Amino acid sequence: MKILSLITHFRHLETWEHNTTCIETIHPNWKSVSLFRKARTIVSFVREWDSIVFFSDLKLPVLVWILALLRGRNVHSRIVYTTFLCDTSRFKSPMHQWRPYELARYLFLWGFVRVCRVIVVHSSAEVREYSSVFHTAPERFSFIHYFVRDDALKPMSYTLDGAAIRPVVAAGRHRDYRTLLAALDGAGIAATVIAGHSDAGELAEACRTGVDVRYEVSFEEYRERIQRASLFVLPLGTNMARSLGQIAVFEAIAGKTPVVAAKVTQLVDYFDDEVLYYQPGDPEKLREGIRAALKDPEAAAARAEKALHRMLRDYTSENYVRSLLHLCGTDVGDAVK
Repeated sequence: MKILSLITHFRHLETWEHNTTCIETIHPNWKSVSLFRKARTIVSFVREWDSIVFFSDLKLPVLVWILALLRGRNVHSRIVYTTFLCDTSRFKSPMHQWRPYELARYLFLWGFVRVCRVIVVHSSAEVREYSSVFHTAPERFSFIHYFVRDDALKPMSYTLDGAAIRPVVAAGRHRDYRTLLAALDGAGIAATVIAGHSDAGELAEACRTGVDVRYEVSFEEYRERIQRASLFVLPLGTNMARSLGQIAVFEAIAGKTPVVAAKVTQLVDYFDDEVLYYQPGDPEKLREGIRAALKDPEAAAARAEKALHRMLRDYTSENYVRSLLHLCGTDVGDAVK
C-alpha cells in the first residue's frame, strides 16, 4: 500500500517513516505553501496513492475533495482524516430551523464523511455521535486511542514563585466552569483556572468565589501550574463534541498530578479507577471528589502513578501510528516506498 502522509510531526518515528511517504520529501516548502496550492498539488498526483492521511482542520481535505471532483479525479476511499470533525450541537435542532450556512455545512460534511476511506476518532462516543448525526454506518469511523505528546513528557525547570501555585488547577477551553465554580463556592479550596477568552462568560463569577483565573497563558506556565498542583480537575459537560479532554488529562498525568474528572465516555475509554470521576453537572459530587483527593494525598498519588504507567504503555505515538497503518491496510514492517 502506498501511503502519503501529511503528518509532519511523526517523522521521528521509524515505523511511520518506513511505511509512508511524507509530503515534505516531495514538496520541501510544504508548510509555507498556500492552502489552495496544497490542495491543487495533492489532487495532481492523487491517483498515485492508496491512502492520503490528513492531520489538519477540515479545510484542506474538503478542498482536495472539491477540486478532485471538478477535475474528474477520484479521491473516493483514499482520504484518511484524523482530526476533530465538527461540533454536532448545531445539527441537533430540527433542520427547518437551520440557517443557510448551517445547512450548507451539514451537506458538505455529509458528503465528506462518505467519500473518506475512514475518519479516525478518539473516543467511542464520537463513533456513535457522528454515525447518528450524519446517518451513516459506524464503520466509517474508527476509534483509535489518542497519544500523549512528546512535549508533555519533557523535563522542565520551574520558574514560578511557589506562593503563586494553588493546590487545585482546572484548565482548557469550553469546559463546564459553571459546575466547577458552584463546587468551589464556599468550599475554602484555593484553585486556579487556566482558560481561553471564550470562557470569560462562564467565569464571570470567579472573583466572588476566590478562584484565580488565568487566560491564554504560555504552554510552559500551563505545564508548570498543572504539574506543581496537588490536583487537576477536568470539568466537562455532556456535549462530547466541544471538548474531548484526553490531552489535558495526559498532560496532568505526565507530571504525576492526580486527576478528578467528569465521568464521560471520552475519558472512561482511557482510564478506569486511575481517575476519580464525578457525575457531570453535579457540583456536590465534584466538591466531594476534590475534597476526597486532597484529604488522602497518598491514595491520590497512587492513582496518578497507576495512570502514568497505563499512559506510557498504551497511549504512545508509536501505538497510534501502528493503528493508523493498520487502517490504511499496511502491516507494520512492510516497506512500501
